[in-house]
Amino acid sequence: MKKTEGTMEYIRIDKESPKGTAALSSDVFKNIVQIEVSRNEDVIPAKKENDYVTSKLSDQQLTLNLLLKLRLGCNVAEVCGGLQDKIHEDILWMTGVDCKDINLDIVGFVTEKNEK
Repeated sequence: MKKTEGTMEYIRIDKESPKGTAALSSDVFKNIVQIEVSRNEDVIPAKKENDYVTSKLSDQQLTLNLLLKLRLGCNVAEVCGGLQDKIHEDILWMTGVDCKDINLDIVGFVTEKNEK
């Protein structure tokens, strides 16, 4: 179930508890993406901080959009497919949310991980 407080969106966890409810902010999903991107030496955020990740919650569905650059010479299809699989796996394992849409927009290539 989706709820909104101010401009922040949340997904409620489906477990009922007599002590109250628990909800995940859209920022939780951005943080999971940031962790996985930082682990992948072929993937570089195209913008600073978590500005390269946007999340949208609608109709019980989570959609993630990432703006990225890749290391020159990497296998684009392999890197993108692997990153999508790992992000999906991490989100499902950590939150129980089955994120169906993980869109990667590749805007260029870099020769070193440090380059932006």
